[in-house]
Amino acid sequence: MCHGNKVVKSMDFLVAVVEKGVKDGHVYENSEAGDEFLNVATSTINIRIEVLQHEYFERDGDNLQTKVHLTLKEALLGFEKSITHLDGHEVKLSKSGITNPGEKQKILDEGMPHHQFSSEFGD
Repeated sequence: MCHGNKVVKSMDFLVAVVEKGVKDGHVYENSEAGDEFLNVATSTINIRIEVLQHEYFERDGDNLQTKVHLTLKEALLGFEKSITHLDGHEVKLSKSGITNPGEKQKILDEGMPHHQFSSEFGD
């Protein structure tokens, strides 16, 4: 911070509100938030979002994927299971008949919220 002809060191805090559904690599730009020097304008501070990997869920755009392990009996005859979603609610899965190895089941609207349209979700 500049006062007259001298530079005064100070510590400021920058708060970033990360919105729902923000993807890896998203940049929040904070203009005029950087250091200020004599005869030099304040700089811009950019905050780049790095999304950490989750233990069970993998993000693919706004869609989420996870693996569900089945017993041989469940794979041959069908199953009813629940998984705990990221926010803690239960998602019910079911299938009758044979489940093939690597088979995927799409659960509509249970993915990540769309950034800037948080009432819409991926699968």
